Amino acid sequence: MTEQQAVKESIEHWERMIEWAKTQDALGKADDTVMLNVINEYWEGAYCALCLEYCKCVDNGNYCGRCPLGKISLCSVKGSLWGKVTDSVSWKEWLINAQEMLKTLESLAIRR
Repeated sequence: MTEQQAVKESIEHWERMIEWAKTQDALGKADDTVMLNVINEYWEGAYCALCLEYCKCVDNGNYCGRCPLGKISLCSVKGSLWGKVTDSVSWKEWLINAQEMLKTLESLAIRR
């Protein structure tokens, strides 16, 4: 898979999650298990094309320095774009953070 294809697939992944999250109660608990059960994906590396292609963190916990997104914001670091998403308490907070993640991914597609 090319870098641009992985970026494109990651953008599509985040777009699907965001669209589904918009249907949830904004003040409800951001729950990855519920999302996984309904749309068969959530914000874990096992569902991200960039993680699967570049990070291998799904298997062995390595940092994501080879990943185009990882060069901007290492996902495994507290306070990172992904960290903000995963630490979100409500769907409202999750959406704000996920949209920031999506914008950053879209900037990777534009730069190439």
